[in-house]
Amino acid sequence: GKLISEYILSNGKPSKIEKFQIFNNCLTSAGAITLCPLFEHSPLLADIRVSSTRISREGGEAIATAIITCRNLVNVDFSDNSFGEDAGAIFEEKVFPGQKKLKKLDLSGTGIGEKHCVGILKSLVNDEVDLEFLGMSENDITSENASVFASYIKKCCALKVLNLEGNELKSKGATQICDALVESKCAIETINLYNNEITAHAVPALVKLIRSKPSLKKLNLDANSISAKGVKVIKDTLKELNKDDCLDEMDMNDDENEEGEDDIDGLTKMLKDLST
Repeated sequence: GKLISEYILSNGKPSKIEKFQIFNNCLTSAGAITLCPLFEHSPLLADIRVSSTRISREGGEAIATAIITCRNLVNVDFSDNSFGEDAGAIFEEKVFPGQKKLKKLDLSGTGIGEKHCVGILKSLVNDEVDLEFLGMSENDITSENASVFASYIKKCCALKVLNLEGNELKSKGATQICDALVESKCAIETINLYNNEITAHAVPALVKLIRSKPSLKKLNLDANSISAKGVKVIKDTLKELNKDDCLDEMDMNDDENEEGEDDIDGLTKMLKDLST
């Protein structure tokens, strides 16, 4: 990291780089800290990817502080690093407010926590940022705050990828997300709700979403607790639309959980109404 920073900055400060990517390696926090002078002196930086690099809290906080000066961000990917909540606070308060050019934001697996994810989403709403890619998986997001995500999604026109894997949305939160996507004008292509404690209660909303978005190409609902009846309704709907390959494998789903099946029993009439 130090050599990279020194080499790029050897041509003078500030640097003129607009894109920086380093991923799938063992950079760690020590290496991340040595990259910070580069970020601090690269005001034109628009595309930054530092993902799967084994960065922990110290490095995450350092990077978050360093990119405060980067006010032209378009694509940001810090996924699969344990940045922690201190970095999350900096992202929420000083980095992402006012980033009106932002198109991709992937903070999946960063451990910045629900509070800061919600704060960042509120900034995006206030700044009318229309993302194409939103990733906030594994950040302890609960059903209580799904409404914040729904409020943002409703206003999206460009959103193509939504990754909320490994949170705690449950059926209530998943339903709010689905309803928001139906209401939005976005042509969503990929939705990842893997491992979110979702039951068959959410199936009616999921079916409505599938039917309302012909753009949908990939849906991941595995590692939830959707009953066998619920899974069948989803698969039958996709088959009817010639989208058999849209749903990811459900090998980890607990289909013996019958919670929410009463909601499915009244689904037949709704499906008829939607098809007319």
